[in-house]
Amino acid sequence: MPLPRPIQLNVKQDSYLAAGLDRRRSVFNWIASLSSHAMSIAKPLKSYRWTAGIPRITSSKNMKNESRSSSIARVITSWPFLFFLSTLLLNDWLLKYAFPGTVTGKLSDFAGIAVVGTLAMSIWPKRLLTVSFVIAAGFIWWKAPLSQIAIDALNRLMPGRIGRTVDYTDLVALCVLAVCPHLSSCAERYSLFSQSTQTTLRLPLFCAAIFAITGTSYIPTRDAYSMRKTSSSVAFHRDQVADAIAQVMKQEGLECMDCSRPLETAKYSGRGLLARYTFSEQNAVLFQVEAWPDGLNFGASGKDKADALREKLKSLMAKRFNGLEYVEPLNPER
Repeated sequence: MPLPRPIQLNVKQDSYLAAGLDRRRSVFNWIASLSSHAMSIAKPLKSYRWTAGIPRITSSKNMKNESRSSSIARVITSWPFLFFLSTLLLNDWLLKYAFPGTVTGKLSDFAGIAVVGTLAMSIWPKRLLTVSFVIAAGFIWWKAPLSQIAIDALNRLMPGRIGRTVDYTDLVALCVLAVCPHLSSCAERYSLFSQSTQTTLRLPLFCAAIFAITGTSYIPTRDAYSMRKTSSSVAFHRDQVADAIAQVMKQEGLECMDCSRPLETAKYSGRGLLARYTFSEQNAVLFQVEAWPDGLNFGASGKDKADALREKLKSLMAKRFNGLEYVEPLNPER
């Protein structure tokens, strides 16, 4: 059987085949290069959004800002934040003046720290310890005597006097910071509104929060005076004096908060007034009065209330008793 003849390749055809392979290889290389270049361009891009059929490219930085804005919107529209914000505004501008005392004073501290802590932790969610430390340090400084220098400087520049009570028991309000991380990170669980409504309410509620946080308490008008006998021969019956004082307080709408020892001391409160009287050993009665303006500073001022109470006390005491004199400091703190 004869052997098959060897196949002879045509040199011209072989060159055409090699050229075709080179062209295909170059096309593949070009496509790979184009894909690599496209990926390098698209790397800093987060997503594409379509607006009216036109693709809009959003960078990762803008997406991060939008994510933070959405987080803030969810937090400030959640019902716990709205509860704390409403409590702070209502207490600072109404309840504190209508019912002055320990409860309304402490309530502002708790609500204020909750608002500040929750809002700050939603803005800086990765710095919870730093935010907590700054808030705690600032609150301690505000409640300490060291802040009086800054308060005095502001009072020289502002038309109204601001202040605070140095009471270290107020520091217990810092315990609210423990729940602020949960309220800021789980705000979606407590959401009351849709996403579109959250976006609409974001700016007004943020401004309301800043207003409530920066709103400081005005110093109440303080009065201190006394009524005493002009001579030792004048009778000074404590029970009659206490009854006269109680009558004036009732006319002014004040209720007795501590009347267990009316022949020694008593405290009345109501309508933005806090009045206390104390009998001294020299047959004199000493008065200490604190008066706040009406809510939102509309209506009677603290000074007007304190003046009205003082004049009624002087008038009734002059009618009922003889031989009494009215004494007040030359430079009263008002």
